[in-house]
Amino acid sequence: MTAPAAQPPKSLLGRHRILAPTAGVHVSPICLGGIRGRRDEMVLATKYTNAYKSYLGTQVQQSNYGGNSRKSLHVSVEQSLKKLQTSYIDLLCVHYFDFSTQIPEMMHSLHHLVAQGKVLYLSISDTPAWVVVKANCYAREHSLTPFSVYQGRWSAAERDFEREIIPMARDEGMALMPWGSLGGAPYVFPILGGRKVSHLNSNIEALGLRLTPKDIEEIESAYDFQIGFPHNFMTVTSTDCAAPRVIRRCEC
Repeated sequence: MTAPAAQPPKSLLGRHRILAPTAGVHVSPICLGGIRGRRDEMVLATKYTNAYKSYLGTQVQQSNYGGNSRKSLHVSVEQSLKKLQTSYIDLLCVHYFDFSTQIPEMMHSLHHLVAQGKVLYLSISDTPAWVVVKANCYAREHSLTPFSVYQGRWSAAERDFEREIIPMARDEGMALMPWGSLGGAPYVFPILGGRKVSHLNSNIEALGLRLTPKDIEEIESAYDFQIGFPHNFMTVTSTDCAAPRVIRRCEC
């Protein structure tokens, strides 16, 4: 006997899906701001790493308000919890890897927040794939919390994301959150936010948009994209592999 089919949601906004293979929380594609008294029904995400007090200039010592260190993480998360008026963050994102903090310090510090219940899941953005793999590998080997989501730039004009990041995310069981999807061209303007119920309804209707194979083909052909070495190493012809030039130094 099969289970009865689930009733369709009242709107497309009601279609929740698992955030990532390694993060079982269910999320909706649109976040509504200004919600009060319904915190546990929301999935709240924020970041740390940027020097969030840089606007004060030399009025404060900036050294430990940015970066991936334990100190930066602590002060940033405590301030976020206070400003957001909540006791926990659903998804905390490392804004970028600072290449000075060691991976063990970063991963232990992040996991400590998870163990405290102040953070539920971890994300990372704008970081080389090899760093993410190294961090996740360290986390798994030491029974720590790995990254479940990767955020990075991806658009029809900027497809570097497809070389290393997407294969890495697929192998690591990570979800993807692209930014700059419209490319940030001169004629692309941000929508500051809906001010009417009709604006919200339009956004919800947009969730039902589905691209045809022809649409996708047209988008992908807008800019020439080469996957590059070593991904194309086994498919290039001998004529594509030109011999390297020898540059002779002139001894004058």
